[in-house]
Amino acid sequence: MSALEDMMVEEVHSFVQAISQQTTFAFGDNIGAITAWRQGEALDMITENDAKSRMLALFSTFPVLQSAWSVFESMIYTLTRWRSQSTSIVEKFDNVSLKIPFSS
Repeated sequence: MSALEDMMVEEVHSFVQAISQQTTFAFGDNIGAITAWRQGEALDMITENDAKSRMLALFSTFPVLQSAWSVFESMIYTLTRWRSQSTSIVEKFDNVSLKIPFSS
């Protein structure tokens, strides 16, 4: 095996051990992904991400429409502090993902 394969096998083995011991696991804050998966439940941020990915073709084809929606939603948020669920979920995801330490 190459050094990369050895490292991957070791990481997967550690991951499997952690799950089998019922320890809490998360990259950053615990979002309950493994528990939800085990129970057959969906996570809001994943569901919302799937919905956004379906809209990607539309936004890619009509970028002005996406920009206009973003400006409109920003104005609504400034006035009412209301945000669409998709924007709220993406913001939560960004906040969680920014806490993940990356090594170079």
